[in-house]
Amino acid sequence: MEIPFRPLLDTGTVAVISGIPISAGFISFLSILLKFALTISTALLLIATTSFPGVCHALRKLGFPSLFVSQLLFLYRYIFVLMEEAMRITRARDMQSFGGRGAGVTDLVYVATVIVFLAVFRFFRITEGIGSFAQGLLR
Repeated sequence: MEIPFRPLLDTGTVAVISGIPISAGFISFLSILLKFALTISTALLLIATTSFPGVCHALRKLGFPSLFVSQLLFLYRYIFVLMEEAMRITRARDMQSFGGRGAGVTDLVYVATVIVFLAVFRFFRITEGIGSFAQGLLR
């Protein structure tokens, strides 16, 4: 049976390099990271050399639905409005808190909880246990 894509949960060792075991999940993660970097680089190169309305015009010429292209143009136009609103909100928060960001204790608790949650799912076979439990209920 083929194991589905699970970068955090696939712990099967596929190679050992200098005594360090490399899991299939890590290789999947690196593959996704490389694809992401190449995609973003290509998109930035396209946008740097062609205006966004020019890209949308080319999409229309290629046969993309005009509704989709119009939505892209609206997104491009209003993203600047949203960024300005975000800057206004940030400025208001800074004025109310005198430039301080606050204690941030809840943020640290949240990050710690997420790290613990991911570590538990990474190092223990929780998903297999849930699957076995569900199969036991169905039988």
